Formats: sequence, structure tokens, C-alpha cells
Amino acid sequence: MDMPLQHSHHEVLKSMKRPFIEEKIEDLLLRMRKTIPDLVLRTTFIVGFPGETDEHFDHLCDFVKRHKFEHLGVFTYSKEEGTPAGDTKEQVAHRVKVKRRKELMTIQQDIVKENNEKLLGKVMPMFVEGVIPDKQQVYGRTYRDAPEIDGFTSVKGVAEPGDIVNVKINRVRTYDTYGEII
Repeated sequence: MDMPLQHSHHEVLKSMKRPFIEEKIEDLLLRMRKTIPDLVLRTTFIVGFPGETDEHFDHLCDFVKRHKFEHLGVFTYSKEEGTPAGDTKEQVAHRVKVKRRKELMTIQQDIVKENNEKLLGKVMPMFVEGVIPDKQQVYGRTYRDAPEIDGFTSVKGVAEPGDIVNVKINRVRTYDTYGEII
């Protein structure tokens, strides 16, 4: 499920003119995790929005650590002339935005690896996207992954593009999983 949250701190959300209330977001995420088995959450955040302080950014990092999103994208704010945010004097320095993006993505890499390690030994369907014939391998996506933006699954076995095969995951890297067709 894709939920473009943009930020976690109510002051930044208010500046972005986002109608989210952080307590409601927290409650919704917890209820979804509790009631939907095998839920895969994807979100995006913007760092360096005008007025974002170190405290706001720390709040966002803690939020990401708490909710352990399966997939997360981080963008740095880009100033656009003629917009309320672009016209404010509280711009965040470019180097700070880049540093924050890198820090949040480092946190997310650890979360993704931890989440993927929970898949070891599991069997799941995979949509075959391509074949590596000389290695008798195929690669594709499970229900957890979107094309072009997420990792892939590579498995030993023979299948054709377009097939859906059951795969057992037996190895993981940060963003990618590996296994065999069963």
C-alpha cells in the first residue's frame, strides 16, 4: 500500500499544507499492521522543507525506525519560485538537505535488510520478468515489489517471462532477494 506521507512532524506537515495529524497517522499505521497480514507499506518523505529543524528531522528518523516501512523514497525539497514555501526565508541549506536524505536512506537500508531477512525460508508467488538462460535463472517481482523502483527477486529454475511461479527465498541482500523455484 502506497501512502505518500511526506513528513511525520505536525509543524512541517502544516507548512506543507498537508491535512495529516501525526497521532492519526501513528494510529492508522499501527492498526493496519495489526489487522492486515503481510502488509507491505511504501511511502515517500521530503527532507529539507523550508523551516524543517534538526528536531523535526530527528522526529522523522524516529518515525521511520518505529514503523519500519518496507519501501521508502526520500526526496530533498526543491525551491520553486512563486510558491509560499519557495518564497519563505527559512530555506534549508542544500548540504543539510543532502546530508538528511543520506542519513534517512541509511536508516531505511537497515530496515529493508531486516525486513527482507524475515522472508528467508518463505514461499511466495513471483511474476517472471526476465530469463538468464546460461545460468538457468529467472528474475521478477513478488507482491512486495513494484517495477523500476524496488528490488527484484532472482531465482534458480526455468520459466518464461509472464509466468507466475512459487519461489522459496533462501538469500537476501539489502534490496534484493534470491531463491529457487519450487
